[in-house]
Amino acid sequence: MADSKQEQKLRRLRLGMVGGGITGHIGAAHRIAAAMHGLYDLAAGAFSSDPAVCRASGEAFGLDPQRCYDDYEQMFAKEAQREDGIEAVAIVTPNDLHAGPAIAAAEAGVDVLCDKPLAESLARTIEVEQAVAKAGVVFVLTHNYSGYPLVRQARQMVAEGLLGELRQTRIEYLQDGALRPLPPPGPKTWKGRPERCGPAGCIADIGSHAYHMLRFVTGADAVSLSCATRSHSPSRVLDDHCETLLRHEGEALGSMTCAQVSVGKKCDLNFHVYGDKGSLHWGQEEPNEMLYCPYGEPKQVLQRGMPYLGPAATPRSNIAPGHTEGYYEAFAQLYVDGWELIRARREGREPPATAKLAPNARDGVAVARYIGASVESAAQDGAWVELASVAP
Repeated sequence: MADSKQEQKLRRLRLGMVGGGITGHIGAAHRIAAAMHGLYDLAAGAFSSDPAVCRASGEAFGLDPQRCYDDYEQMFAKEAQREDGIEAVAIVTPNDLHAGPAIAAAEAGVDVLCDKPLAESLARTIEVEQAVAKAGVVFVLTHNYSGYPLVRQARQMVAEGLLGELRQTRIEYLQDGALRPLPPPGPKTWKGRPERCGPAGCIADIGSHAYHMLRFVTGADAVSLSCATRSHSPSRVLDDHCETLLRHEGEALGSMTCAQVSVGKKCDLNFHVYGDKGSLHWGQEEPNEMLYCPYGEPKQVLQRGMPYLGPAATPRSNIAPGHTEGYYEAFAQLYVDGWELIRARREGREPPATAKLAPNARDGVAVARYIGASVESAAQDGAWVELASVAP
């Protein structure tokens, strides 16, 4: 990729946003990620279903009031008439409001960066994948943990065979936020409500991240799973704890624990991948180091930013080795990937290999199959379910 001086000469992409107003949380993460490397300009938005919040958000973001729209349909229609109209859109709405703007963006020829999961159901997810494929636009699904340098290093090491044949996987995502009572319904409190996020709670919220991480690092889907769930909070209908057994392709088995009732845990996503030649161990709360254990040799602590890492682990960064690089930088890497993919598409050339690591609509469908299989298995008291058999 270009160095920082050359980077200044690269044309920024004009970015629209659906959702992400001043009353929300995840929109700020997307705006920081988009702005971090100077590759996007936020130009327009339909920031909220509340017109007052939308206007206030646009004012806070320094936008032209005429480019703050009441809804995404109006935004795509109006922006298409402008010479300086948006070229890409970030979708940062609740789960059930991802698919509509994603399909509309694809039909308008606008490239998409969408928060996860792709949609609230497998059927709707497949609709988005088909619309994106038909339009030929770029679609980046922001499973942001895949932007961490050492996660990408892990993927490269597995692909190069340094761990040998896959034997065992273990992944956890532990939080304690569900110990609080579910707040009254509102724009910021849609999580945990089946009418807004579908039939899965913890499974979809953080299990989607864990399953995507597993696929990203190992390069393979699970074939089948057995899932048991609980809802420990009396105020919650959907699951806040799931324990899952996985059968991978070949002989490997796996386990996955996702819980939002783990006292003392805030955002503890960690993976352990074992092969017959070595293993890798990494955790999101201390993301700048990864343990590599080659069989019969001394353990190695791999550190972010060091020259011995591969090209997948050397993303664009303004932070020298030894300084902490974390959540926002990982998020920003997906926006760098998106910029690379979008510029390559619009210029009719092949994008860099590292940009192709960004999660896409196909990944969204795979995660939706995991969610569907987990819900189906839990409803049958942990019966084994093949992911390929899950119907839309």
